[in-house]
Amino acid sequence: MLGETRLFPGIVGIKKSSPSGGGLHPHEIYVLLMAVEGFKPGLYHYRPERHGLELLRHVELHNARGLANEFTSGQVYPRNAGALFIFATRFYRNHWKYRKHPRAFMVLGMDIAHLSQTFYLACAALRLGAFFTAAVNHHNIEKALGLDGYSEGVLGICGCGIPGAGPNYLDPVFEPIATEK
Repeated sequence: MLGETRLFPGIVGIKKSSPSGGGLHPHEIYVLLMAVEGFKPGLYHYRPERHGLELLRHVELHNARGLANEFTSGQVYPRNAGALFIFATRFYRNHWKYRKHPRAFMVLGMDIAHLSQTFYLACAALRLGAFFTAAVNHHNIEKALGLDGYSEGVLGICGCGIPGAGPNYLDPVFEPIATEK
């Protein structure tokens, strides 16, 4: 199977696209699909062993857009995305190995940074707009996904969609660098 390598008889290693502290890959990906060709709007769970999405719950499009708004604490642009990718961290996957290390939680943030960068690169290759936000309503997301917030909790969301036709108020304005004479 693509993405797997045989290490020893009966032991298979899964190749990953992003690095992870200790090689632990503690993040699960849940997806809120709103406007993706071939899929009904709803909440899904990414299943890496099948490289596919498992439908958790169908959601009508207008309700999915409302969830996007709720999940991202009222931010404007996520409700217009095609999909939101929710990073839910299974803390025990990291903490069993690093339970006494003072930087264990920080490494989880770096892992999400690696994943979001890979996400941005994939979106750029597909000519999709992308964003990341940690300004999330983790309590409501965890409730919607059936997560307890203690052993598994939400740390951030990436989203993507077809970019708008022109510039918008979120686009950065770059000023020339002032040089001393």
